[in-house]
Amino acid sequence: GGGGGGIFIIIFVFQFLKSIKIYVMKKILLLFAAGCTLLFTGCSKDDKDGGANLSLNETNISLHHEQTKQLKASDAVTWSSESNFVATVNASGLVEGNHVGKTHIVATKNSDNVKCVVEVTPMYSTFTEPLFDFGASVDQIKSKEKRSFQYAKDNGILFKGGKSSEVAVMYLFENSKMVCSAISISYLYAEEAIKFIAERYQPIVKEGYDYYFVNNDLDKSTMLIAISLDSLDDSMLIMYTEASAKGKALSDGGEMQYENYFREIMNSQMSDN
Repeated sequence: GGGGGGIFIIIFVFQFLKSIKIYVMKKILLLFAAGCTLLFTGCSKDDKDGGANLSLNETNISLHHEQTKQLKASDAVTWSSESNFVATVNASGLVEGNHVGKTHIVATKNSDNVKCVVEVTPMYSTFTEPLFDFGASVDQIKSKEKRSFQYAKDNGILFKGGKSSEVAVMYLFENSKMVCSAISISYLYAEEAIKFIAERYQPIVKEGYDYYFVNNDLDKSTMLIAISLDSLDDSMLIMYTEASAKGKALSDGGEMQYENYFREIMNSQMSDN
C-alpha cells in the first residue's frame, strides 16, 4: 500500500514536470520563431538598404579645382552637396571640385543617408592675399600685416610685396576703418594669379578688362573680389571689399574709384623713391 502510493506520487510529479518542460519548450520555440520572423523581416530588401547598411566606396576625398572623382553607393541613392560652391555632384555620383574649401556629399535613400567628406585643395600659392579685416584700424592692419610697411598717404597705406609675384600690398581706409584691400601682381604672374583666384572664388561678371568674383554662392557671399588687368604699369591689381551694398558698388563704378586711389598711392611711392 504505502510503497505503491509513493511510486504513484513520484510518477505524477515526473509527468507534471515533463508537461511543464514541454510547455516551456513550446513557449521558447514560439518566441524563437517570432524572433526569426522579425529578424528576416528586418533584413528584407526595403530595410536592408537602410542607413546602417548604406555605404559608399569613399568616405573622404580630396580634389583640386575642376577635378572629378566618382562616388559609388551600395544601392540606388539620390546625390546632393551641402555646398555647391565647394563641390557639386551629379545624378550618377560624379563629384567635381569647384572652389577651395570643405563640404559633404550626401547619398540619400528614403529617410536614410550617408556622407562623404570632400576637401578641395589649392593648386596655386602664387601670392599671399592681403588681410580681409574690414573695419579694422590702421594700427590693427599694421600689426597683422607681415610684409614690410613702406608708405602711407592720406587714407591709404602700402606694404612691400613679399613674394616674387607681389609688387605691393595696399589698404584703403574711410572714417579710420579699412574698407578695401588690394595686391598688385607682376604681369609675369598674371595668368597664374587668375587661376589662383578662380580656384578660390566664384566668377560673377566680366566688364572689359575687369573681372568680378565672390567668396561663396551669390546669395551667401560676404566679400567681392575685383581683378583689373588694365590698371598699373607692368602689374595687375586685385581688390577685395565687403559684399555689402557699398561693396557691391565696385561693379557699378566704385571699383574705378578704389583703383584710381591705389594707382595714386603706387605712383606717389615710386616718385618718392
